[in-house]
Amino acid sequence: MDYQIRTYSDDDKLVATRREQIAHGAARVFVRKGFQNTNVNEIAEACSMSKGNLYHYIGSKEDILFLVVEYGLAWVDEVCEKIIKLYANESFKNALETTIDMMCRSMDEKQDITLFCLREVRYLDQPYRHKVYDMEEKLIKVIEGLLARGNETDEFAIDDVSMVANDIVVDIQMWAFRRRFLNKRYTLDKYIKSRTRLIFKLVGAEKR
Repeated sequence: MDYQIRTYSDDDKLVATRREQIAHGAARVFVRKGFQNTNVNEIAEACSMSKGNLYHYIGSKEDILFLVVEYGLAWVDEVCEKIIKLYANESFKNALETTIDMMCRSMDEKQDITLFCLREVRYLDQPYRHKVYDMEEKLIKVIEGLLARGNETDEFAIDDVSMVANDIVVDIQMWAFRRRFLNKRYTLDKYIKSRTRLIFKLVGAEKR
């Protein structure tokens, strides 16, 4: 379904830039306070905009909700395309290692939007709620594809590909969900190294 957001600007590039700024700023506030408890003034402040300037690029608070979700979905779609290209051109072990690194770094960059989409999805209208669920399922399926092909070539030894694919996604999302705890103990690089070692154990290709 198409969703149209009103804007008073004819500069499409500027609108796209400002809306990305709004999505990231709003996600930070939504994660802290929740969508229902956040007002437009707080969103404008988080985006370093005046309320009037904010409304130059959106028409309502609900538009901001849509923007945050759309950026989250676009991120997952981009990750899926990269993973597919990886295992088409590399060994499955190398593709898995690169996938873990890429997903962790992307999660670090988009963690507020990821947290918001997973926590606040209940506030979306049903068609958009299902878009979030469908995109998460797509990510799982793409990782399952990588793991299944690695099983076929004996690079991996996995009994339950679907379970391991879900484990990998949850393990990487943990960097966002548990960030206050993890950031005190790990740099991003150390976290990636730790997760890579653990995931390679799960797939039967232990990495030292």
